[in-house]
Amino acid sequence: METLKKTPTNSADKTFSFRQITDEQELEQFMKLRLEIYADSKFKNLIQYPVDIDTYDLHSLPFGLFCDGEPAGFIRVILPRQDYYNPQAFRIGKKYSAFHEETHSEAALRGQSGPSVHVFKWIEGSEVLKEYYAEAQQQGLELMEGSRIILFKKFRGLKAARFLTECTITTYVEHCIKAKRHAIIVMAAKQHRFYEQYGFQVVEQEAYSALDRDHAYCVMALPYAETFDASPIADRFRGEVMQAYQEFCTTGQITRQIPMTHPTPATSIEAAAA
Repeated sequence: METLKKTPTNSADKTFSFRQITDEQELEQFMKLRLEIYADSKFKNLIQYPVDIDTYDLHSLPFGLFCDGEPAGFIRVILPRQDYYNPQAFRIGKKYSAFHEETHSEAALRGQSGPSVHVFKWIEGSEVLKEYYAEAQQQGLELMEGSRIILFKKFRGLKAARFLTECTITTYVEHCIKAKRHAIIVMAAKQHRFYEQYGFQVVEQEAYSALDRDHAYCVMALPYAETFDASPIADRFRGEVMQAYQEFCTTGQITRQIPMTHPTPATSIEAAAA
């Protein structure tokens, strides 16, 4: 199992880096790349705009994965709409007539109630999810979702998938442990074991989306913990995740040399693009 441990550079290695996307033009570029994923999938009929954008982008932190400076992957961290608003996403959406001031402004979003995360739309009507959310609320907790977790086709492979996954888990430290939230993700049901090895726990083993009734999905979580040591992150990855988180806090990014291999078909990363 490859982890975040740094490896010696050789001619086959590529420099991968993970960082938050803070430039508006760069965010728009990634939204166009996200669209390409859907244009090449069974969900292409859902495409409405020249970019892949929805209301959840308005309260998401976007992160990019880069390979030698080229966009290689993406994740957005969906936060409670009461806690964060992304004006860059609003301007991009407004440019393409996807967002409007009266319905998508910060004030409009904060006037809404109910779960803020995308999984409740993707797995609509799930009683298991409703109970999970209600229990979290009773404990004074909110939900954060890792969403649109994507490796672009050229860079798909198990080592890159693991690196992006482990970088994604570092966001749990900042946005769950420090902010009293559970972290949740949704993936194809058959791929839940990939995340299970990192400490994710099953919330709903098999559920179906109204947008895809032919395939089962699984919802998993990294539940809130008061300290990193008490977190559910698997022991075998705990040191590497903390090292990566500290690197991110110090430098603003996580950088590793990763040997490039032939693409691995249908890596678990692809399934978390909901």
